[in-house]
Amino acid sequence: MWLGCAIAAHETLAGGLIAAAGALFGAWLAFSGLKEQIAIDQQNTRTLQRARISVEPLGIEPLYSSDQVPDNVLGHVQFRNVGHLPAQNLQLFPVKLKWVADDLIEAEVPTDVGTEPFKYVLPIQAKMPVGSETLTSREDLQKVIRKEGYLLVWGKGTYVDGFGASRFVKFCHRYPCKRLSGDAETGYRISKKYARYHNFGNEQD
Repeated sequence: MWLGCAIAAHETLAGGLIAAAGALFGAWLAFSGLKEQIAIDQQNTRTLQRARISVEPLGIEPLYSSDQVPDNVLGHVQFRNVGHLPAQNLQLFPVKLKWVADDLIEAEVPTDVGTEPFKYVLPIQAKMPVGSETLTSREDLQKVIRKEGYLLVWGKGTYVDGFGASRFVKFCHRYPCKRLSGDAETGYRISKKYARYHNFGNEQD
């Protein structure tokens, strides 16, 4: 009799301990799931609210000499903050311009670019137009005027996304010279509507 009661009490205690352990394990799983969900929500919030820079083509425009005579062309782009926080420490790299022959354009890989020492803050939805630093050679300019090949415009920007994370954006736009308009007196242009994203050189995080 006494032994049976002792066994029953032991079984009851063991069952209670098992139930308690199960409850604790369930609570731990629930807490872990909650922590994971909070982390996911925080990451989603950062993704949605962070600063995000896009680079839009603005076309090929004439470059004027000191006496206002068009003597070359420049590629133009526009950095724009399409996110929901200001982009801090925006550092622009020199925008490059290069003529490329028709039969080489598909495999052309833009070279990397160096850094500029200046840093900016780009407010929400603000735009910053930038022109290319490099010019076409006289020989390549004549090819452009003959409407041969393509013009590549490429570059890079780095910035802080509003949550302390460093970000970058690389771009490379290409323009078919057959879409060239203008003349030697007024200057040569290719409208931004003919710009396309090149096969290489477009990347961001």
